[in-house]
Amino acid sequence: MVNLVQLAEAVVTRDLLGEVEQELENYKFYRDFLELSTSHQLSISNLTTKRLSTVRVIDSACGKLPPHLREFIKYRYFEGLTMENVAEKMNLSTSACYKYRRQVLHKFGIVLGKL
Repeated sequence: MVNLVQLAEAVVTRDLLGEVEQELENYKFYRDFLELSTSHQLSISNLTTKRLSTVRVIDSACGKLPPHLREFIKYRYFEGLTMENVAEKMNLSTSACYKYRRQVLHKFGIVLGKL
């Protein structure tokens, strides 16, 4: 029988990893917005400050990842490719890409303070 505590922890972890993936998917938008804000001297709100912090954390964390995970992030989150297209570009199986995704989400979950 499944332990209810373990089940609850799994649901919370899944939800938090979903938040992490959303931050990665929003990265390009955040970065473009921040460049526009800076170039037009727009005032920085609390939301903009949070986005700037997220961009900095993601940039820093990406620099510390092995090349294959950086390449995965570039294709999947920055270029918005499907997992199948990422697998094709990287010459991997789709299941290998899902493994990379899990690794990336856990690493970024920690650095973004979600896990």
